[in-house]
Amino acid sequence: MFLWSGLPCRAMAEESRASRQDANQNTGVAQCHTGLRSFKEFADRDQALNLFLNRCDGAFPPLANYTIALLRRSGILKPINTSRFETKKMMRKALFLAVLTLAAASCGRQGPAPQVVEPQAFADTTPPSIIYPGFGDADPHEWEGRHPGHYPVHGLDVSRWQGPIDWRTARASGVSFAFIKATEGGDFTDPMFDEHRRGAQAAGVPWGAYHYYYFCRPAHEQARWFIRNVPKGSDLPHVLDMEWTPHSKTCTLRPDGRTIRAEAQKFLDILERHYGRRPIVYTTVDFYRDTDIGRLPKTEFWLRSVAGHPRNVYPSAIWRFWQYTGTGLVPGVQGKVDINTFNGTPETWALWKTTR
Repeated sequence: MFLWSGLPCRAMAEESRASRQDANQNTGVAQCHTGLRSFKEFADRDQALNLFLNRCDGAFPPLANYTIALLRRSGILKPINTSRFETKKMMRKALFLAVLTLAAASCGRQGPAPQVVEPQAFADTTPPSIIYPGFGDADPHEWEGRHPGHYPVHGLDVSRWQGPIDWRTARASGVSFAFIKATEGGDFTDPMFDEHRRGAQAAGVPWGAYHYYYFCRPAHEQARWFIRNVPKGSDLPHVLDMEWTPHSKTCTLRPDGRTIRAEAQKFLDILERHYGRRPIVYTTVDFYRDTDIGRLPKTEFWLRSVAGHPRNVYPSAIWRFWQYTGTGLVPGVQGKVDINTFNGTPETWALWKTTR
């Protein structure tokens, strides 16, 4: 009962409040408290873990990492034959130990300068070599409160519009991952996909592919088209890009939310069966609002928000990636490029990209 009372989070908040300069970090404490309580409220282990990582990792990064390790040791993060009562009991024990171990953890970061990280020995994981990269922006936004610079792990999403990319230079500048456009609808492939994919692989940049969805073809046709053109062996889960297409010359349909969610579910299920990993869903503010796409179960989201933190633009949304600019300037990339951040610490990233 001690864990669910919220006392650990409040104790840490009280201890660090006097030294905090940024009042916005108080929100992180509240989110952490909510994240801890979510383990009690959800029987679905994956959903509970997602809630915890998104609401607590930003406020207490070490706590999230130690909790993940404890949950894995306890068997919570792998299929086990236990009753709901036993599972909750194990969750409480693991989280209780994590809270006691890291009760003095710091609340948030102040966006430090780019820094090189020494290689560390992770079992089957590799952390990024550079964190908090200092990328440029052709049209910078004046952020308020928590901004992209507070997050350590950044990456790109690219397509034919970026042309050839010097991936080694990009990686050396702080690019930790790349999502590469592969297909669109049921009959188009990005002509730069293979070159981008091979270049990223050769440079050691973790990659995943994304499919731009059109609402004039059924999900199973588009899923088969993606599978036909994207080989197995990606470092990251692939992505389903769903957004309205008002400027398309061939398809401007706007199905209702229920239809869209059902089609998305079919697409995700087909790709998960084929690749062994459930894809992420990328979407935009208006599409998220109009379709309730956030209701998809067991789905992680990559959200576009170039003028505000996702916490404010997508109230109550749980997100894994944040696309914070479409006008980024990155060494090794010609012209402007989309830049994204991962919602978590370098240690969480190293674990997530190999076990997700």
